[in-house]
Amino acid sequence: MGGPDIRDDDGAIVKVGDRINFSYGIPGVRVEGDLVEEQGVLSVLTPGHKPERCELSKLRGYVGHFWKMRSNR
Repeated sequence: MGGPDIRDDDGAIVKVGDRINFSYGIPGVRVEGDLVEEQGVLSVLTPGHKPERCELSKLRGYVGHFWKMRSNR
């Protein structure tokens, strides 16, 4: 995966295998998702939500903030 590092709202670098969380809507709906690389793009999988995946570089535009939870590696 090329390009600049993406950091969560605490400043931690997030990578493939990490799990992040964020919320959206009023009242807030909490979402946890795993980061995967698809065709060179870092995406978050959000099964049960629409859409069920999102490019991580675009996530803040939709939800504002996200945080790294843990690494799957």
